[in-house]
Amino acid sequence: MGLSTAYFSWNVQAWLDAGWLKLGSVFIDFGAQEFYADAAELRRELDSFLRKHGVAQDRIAAAVGNDMPMVRAIYEALGILYYSVDVDGAHGSAFFDLNSFAPPPYWENTFDFVNNEGTLEHLANPVNGFQVAHEIVKVGGVIRHNFPLIGWREHGFLYPTTKFYAHLCGDNGYEVLKAKAELSESEPFEDAFFKYVIDLNTQCKVAAPQVTNIWGELVYRKTSDRPFVIPVDHVAGPNAAEARERLIAHHRRVAKARIS
Repeated sequence: MGLSTAYFSWNVQAWLDAGWLKLGSVFIDFGAQEFYADAAELRRELDSFLRKHGVAQDRIAAAVGNDMPMVRAIYEALGILYYSVDVDGAHGSAFFDLNSFAPPPYWENTFDFVNNEGTLEHLANPVNGFQVAHEIVKVGGVIRHNFPLIGWREHGFLYPTTKFYAHLCGDNGYEVLKAKAELSESEPFEDAFFKYVIDLNTQCKVAAPQVTNIWGELVYRKTSDRPFVIPVDHVAGPNAAEARERLIAHHRRVAKARIS
C-alpha cells in the first residue's frame, strides 16, 4: 500500500487526537506499507509532524533520513512499537498469510492498534483477516479497516457488504468509533469477463451502466475477551438461533485447524 505525503499529518494525527492511538502503543499494519510521494516534500512534512510531537531533532534526522523515509521509522520515532505483516517480507514486514494463518500465541491480545490499510480485500479468504485482527488486539484496543465498499471493480477480490460489517460489529460486541462512506467517481461497467449487461425486465442487452465507487472506513474497539464470532446470514425459522450457533461452532472448529 502506498501512503501519501500527508498520511501521518492527516490519518495518524486524527487517531492520536481521538485517543485511539497513544504514544507507547503496540501497532501492526496488515500489509507492508511504503510511501508513494516526492521524497523531499515527504521529508519536510514528516520533519514538521515529528517536531510537533516533541521528538528530538537528532532522532527526527535518523528517522527521516536523506532518501525515501521508512514507515516503520516514523512510528518508532513517535515511541510506537511497530510491526507489519505481508506475504513477501517487503519493507521489514514479517511473513504472514492472512488467508490461512492463525496468529502465534504470543501475539494474542497483544496489539493496541490493528490497521488494515486496504489489504483484506485482496484476499481470497478475508474473513480470516477479520478474525486475526480480533485475536491479536487487546481488549480496549482499536481495529481500523480502510476498504472498497461499493464498486472499485478492478481493486482486489472480495468486498464485504455493509450488512456484513454491521453484523461483524454487532455479533462481536464491538464499540463502533467511526463508520464512513466516501463517494468517488463513477465509471461504466465495462468488463472483459462479464461482457453482456442485460436489462432484467426486457432481457435485452443495454449499454454499460455507470457504477458509483464508494470507499469505506470502519474503526471499532474490542470490548471483551471472547472468541471471534463469524457473522451468519439468511438463517430463519423456529430453529434459527440453534442453526446460527451450530454454524458459529463449525467455524470455530475449522479455525482451530489453521496454520500456526
